[in-house]
Amino acid sequence: CRDLGLGGRLLAGSEAARGLFAAVAKYIAKEPELAGKVATKFAFRLTSPESAWVIDLRTAPGAVRAAVEDDADVTLT
Repeated sequence: CRDLGLGGRLLAGSEAARGLFAAVAKYIAKEPELAGKVATKFAFRLTSPESAWVIDLRTAPGAVRAAVEDDADVTLT
């Protein structure tokens, strides 16, 4: 995991991006079996403003985090 931020804080991008990934995290929390079915880690690298997110569905219960992780199965830029 690499830090994209300033002063040790990770940049989570725009309010819209934070809201979207928060909604995904909420859905994953309600559907813990989803991780076992999908078994994939997704990385999102966004611009304007720059941010990076991971939706980790490799292992239950799944997770969403603002991070740069190079071991994703799928990377969307």
